[in-house]
Amino acid sequence: YSPHLQSALVFALAFGLAPAGKEKALAAKLNEAILACGHLDTGYGSTRYLMNVLCDYGYLDTAFMLLDRTDFPSWRYILNTGATTMTESWNGMASSDGSSSMNHFALGSVVGWMFEYLGGIRFERSSPGFRHIVLQPCFLPQIGSFRARYDSVSGPISVSWKFEGKKAIYCFETEQNVTLFLPDGVSRDFPAGKHQVTVDNI
Repeated sequence: YSPHLQSALVFALAFGLAPAGKEKALAAKLNEAILACGHLDTGYGSTRYLMNVLCDYGYLDTAFMLLDRTDFPSWRYILNTGATTMTESWNGMASSDGSSSMNHFALGSVVGWMFEYLGGIRFERSSPGFRHIVLQPCFLPQIGSFRARYDSVSGPISVSWKFEGKKAIYCFETEQNVTLFLPDGVSRDFPAGKHQVTVDNI
């Protein structure tokens, strides 16, 4: 891991390439690197996994800081240039001379993170097509509330949460059975239908 680039640390953690037992130390180093420069400096390949890794290792505040930034380079900077999608370049509409795409997955992959982590909608490899649904949300008090819907081949998955004091109220509705993983590591199984769970001490 020399030089200690954010991208190198993200890839090592996202793909299980880090030496056994060093994962938490490398995640801490990634977090320190981001806080030291105040923004991300990942490229196309690793930006896809950056927010995931931060949340997987408990750095939700840093993830929110990156999401909330408005200066260059940041997702909100792109939107503040007048873009209505995530562009290929951090310059957003300033790159509208035709040299880059105006709707690109590389930086737009943050939307996938919103569904997977803020919404909690995860796929289970042993049950493709969302025949069994895994929900594992991350609650960010700074956002206050969140809502998402994903139309899977096994039916729609609707999720939402809001804060009441230090409690998060998580609601979900599916047409398939669900396993819900809460931030404390506890899991609960639910039948298809509409459910509400209160999560304390967020």
